[in-house]
Amino acid sequence: MRGELWRVALGWLLVFLAVLALADTRQRWQPWLSGLEPWLRNTFVTAVPILLVWLVLRKRRR
Repeated sequence: MRGELWRVALGWLLVFLAVLALADTRQRWQPWLSGLEPWLRNTFVTAVPILLVWLVLRKRRR
């Protein structure tokens, strides 16, 4: 289960970085990508601490 969680977290990080790269390079002809950026950043910033707290709580239970 723990390996699965890390894969999910890594997937979110890769998606976040990919959207940022696309928003930078293609902003002129795809301006909607820059609109996605704040929503994705907020989701990522919210999800990472929740995942870390969940991992710590799971470790303490064992």
